[in-house]
Amino acid sequence: MNNALKQTFINYLGDEFPGSDIAGETPFQYPVHIRFELGDNLKNGSKKRVLQATSKALSIFNDIFIDPSAEIWILIHEFQEPNAFGANNQYLHSLFDYDTVTNFFTEDNVNPDGSLKIILGKTQIRKIDVSHILEAIANTEMGFDPGVGQKVFFIDPIKNIGFYMYDDRGCIVWSNDALGLKPLLLKYDEWIPAFHRTEIEKYFG
Repeated sequence: MNNALKQTFINYLGDEFPGSDIAGETPFQYPVHIRFELGDNLKNGSKKRVLQATSKALSIFNDIFIDPSAEIWILIHEFQEPNAFGANNQYLHSLFDYDTVTNFFTEDNVNPDGSLKIILGKTQIRKIDVSHILEAIANTEMGFDPGVGQKVFFIDPIKNIGFYMYDDRGCIVWSNDALGLKPLLLKYDEWIPAFHRTEIEKYFG
């Protein structure tokens, strides 16, 4: 275990996102966020929905994490397998080259019942198989293989912007500064769900 890496990340969160808890159900506390719809009204259980959700999520991701040589944080919440949709934990692990990343920290049995494992890493974007990760996330609840049983969070420590795709329905992008998210708001305005627009107005006017 690399406890120094964990402490560095906790210190970073304390400075930029106070109140965050890497073991919490919602690990990050953020003053500004945008929710984007990915699957829209496409038929549930269809590959067309998966492909659209993956494509849209990847577009947003690439507009946040632009420099492939830049190092970003990755926080993974891993649960006992298989999950409710039959996804195991092995596929996600196969998409990381653990021998080439800068550092990884793991902590087992974070919850009292031992149901949560934390994996924390910092690595270059080019060393992450992002497209397959996002596709597997979109696959999971649609019943396609391969799926991902974990939650995967990506954070740019320079821009202070985070990205989390929760399933085929959508993703959340967050920051501690509305200005950093403004380009995404302008470019992907049509992907923002109606119920979220009132909250968006509080951030951007």
